[in-house]
Amino acid sequence: MKSSARRVLVIGGSMSGLFSALYLRRRGWDVDVYERSSAPLTGRGAGHHDPPR
Repeated sequence: MKSSARRVLVIGGSMSGLFSALYLRRRGWDVDVYERSSAPLTGRGAGHHDPPR
């Protein structure tokens, strides 16, 4: 049986990677995000977030 689920892998948890994942997730995609950094929310863009609607 063929699955109709749409899946995507986002490589990189930067701001653009996370917003892309959020955009796809809100449109019904099954999204996995992979990030190499072991320290969350560091560097450029750290502290920015998408508040709940």
